[in-house]
Amino acid sequence: MSSVQGLWITRFLFGAGEAGAHPNSSCAIARWFPFVERARAQAVVWMASGLGGAIAPLIVVPLQRQFGWRNVFVIFGAIGVFWAIGWYLWFRDRPEQKRGVNESEMQIIHGGASSPSSPTVIPWKVLVTSANLWAVIAGYFASGYAVNFYFILAADLPGRGPRHPEFCTLRRIAVSARSFRECLRGWTSDAFVRRMGLRWGRRTVGLLGLGGSVLFVLLSLASHSTPLAVISLAMGFASANFALPNCWAVCLDIGRRYSGTVTGFMNTAAQIGGAIAATVVGYLAGHKQWSIGIITMALGFLMSALLYLVIDASQPLAPERGEQDQGRG
Repeated sequence: MSSVQGLWITRFLFGAGEAGAHPNSSCAIARWFPFVERARAQAVVWMASGLGGAIAPLIVVPLQRQFGWRNVFVIFGAIGVFWAIGWYLWFRDRPEQKRGVNESEMQIIHGGASSPSSPTVIPWKVLVTSANLWAVIAGYFASGYAVNFYFILAADLPGRGPRHPEFCTLRRIAVSARSFRECLRGWTSDAFVRRMGLRWGRRTVGLLGLGGSVLFVLLSLASHSTPLAVISLAMGFASANFALPNCWAVCLDIGRRYSGTVTGFMNTAAQIGGAIAATVVGYLAGHKQWSIGIITMALGFLMSALLYLVIDASQPLAPERGEQDQGRG
């Protein structure tokens, strides 16, 4: 087997194993955090992801020079094994299974609602017939298309290649600031929920974040200045990311004990949207029709924003007996 083939197989297996990371973390957040703290918890997860991406090159490059790129995989793989063992020994799926968690803490986490102690059968009929769930899936599909299109298109605007100084500088700044932005947007979503309730709290953040992306992306299209166009695209990306923890928190709000399944559906839709974006970019690259691509980005963000007028985070897919629906408003 050649090195290229081995790399492809490794990358495939890595992607397959990684696919459950965010749905699993969402399940943990749904079981360990009350409604008004879930967006913040999601924000911390995404903040850690951003920090990892920013720090990784600082660690990988010296290791690669010292030990070779193949051994870097071995080192990181070994760290992953030790981390998995430690996590297995320390973490528990539910608060009631964790030694040291008292009754008052569980009441805060569950808000008076019961928490099933055993796995439950997924109500597929309820899930696939839920308009609320399909609105979440369609909205994340549309934003996934727009964001992935942005990643590819922003690096190769007409006359503004991927190595253009303004774009490269702005990209470095964006990566460095991303982690702090993650926390801010999660805190904002939870603050809106406390003030406005689940329905309009989550809805308002989605409308503001994704609606702002529409305006910034269209501004980049209308701009004749390279710096302004790049800044506008970056602001469009930041505005869409402002709504990201909110999107994942909505899955926990409506999914409840089925949060992992709901987030899996939503994330799959985004990946499909991203794959379509890559195909569209390839076609437009051959015909030099970048402005059409930017318009489709704006339409994707617009569709995602408008669907928040339908999404109701206060309506669980399958309410549990005795559950008090907090934050309805």
